[in-house]
Amino acid sequence: MEKSELSQRDMVATSFYEKALQAYMDLGNFPEKVQELKVKIQETNEAALKTEYETITAKVRLPREETDEYLRMYEGRETIEIFKIMGLDMNLIPSYEKAQQEAIELAKQSVFHHIAPLSLMKGNISVKHISEEGEKLEYETILNFQMRYRIIASMLLSEIFTLLEKEHPKYIDSLTQYLSSSEIIDDKRIEIIQHGLRAYEKKEYVAAIHILVFQIEGVLRDLLGKLGLSTFSYKNNEKRKRVLSDILATLSQIEGIDKDFLKFIEIFLSDIRGDNYRNEIAHGLLSLEDFTKENAQLLLLVLIQLASYSIDKKDK
Repeated sequence: MEKSELSQRDMVATSFYEKALQAYMDLGNFPEKVQELKVKIQETNEAALKTEYETITAKVRLPREETDEYLRMYEGRETIEIFKIMGLDMNLIPSYEKAQQEAIELAKQSVFHHIAPLSLMKGNISVKHISEEGEKLEYETILNFQMRYRIIASMLLSEIFTLLEKEHPKYIDSLTQYLSSSEIIDDKRIEIIQHGLRAYEKKEYVAAIHILVFQIEGVLRDLLGKLGLSTFSYKNNEKRKRVLSDILATLSQIEGIDKDFLKFIEIFLSDIRGDNYRNEIAHGLLSLEDFTKENAQLLLLVLIQLASYSIDKKDK
């Protein structure tokens, strides 16, 4: 059997099984059939991944002279000053609007690419079908935005941390001090975050990331409380702490918080169309190679930029 024929067969089978699954779920009282179809979907997705999909990689390099020029504003400074600059450096967070403009241009240039339905894969599961024009445009925007912050992380952010390691080998102590001075981050959280920073310093990225990612969520939830907003949701007669996606949606309505920064946190940590890093960690879906130094540095960037904010209490 030709490879293309197998791919087509598996993709069609997956679509059929998904429709059957929805039908049985709507009918109810067929738990065994539902489970059987879920297994079938997983098997056909695995087969399609081996034949239909391929990973495309590309290396992007920023000229060394441009990187060196950028780093000059960080060189020869004290560590606290470097963190203050990082907290305000707009070059470290991409523009969502620019990512959207790129997606619009792509849609104009490649009409078929934009019309064709998309299937969003996570591992061997198709987690979301994207067919509406608005949905596809938003998804392409997210991909562009994601690519931009990954490029920034590898070309700029990593260079800043390399400079810190070279000029200030004990910079983690200063980072703890910098975060502690923020009115956004409570002392009790600093005690936990410090364990994450020490793990990062020891290159124990699995431990560092597990600590930092959930403390970031906690800091953002605490921020709601500091702003006089509810930190819990109420549903089905139950009170529950607000989840990250809900927290970010609420904070996006607050004047003074950079919207690109919130988009970065959302796409990196909680959007299934992006890295969805927080949720992938929480549900044990990642492999060892996903706990990288780069991802740890992105989490440190989130904390550094969060620490740069202060709350302006206005008289009523």
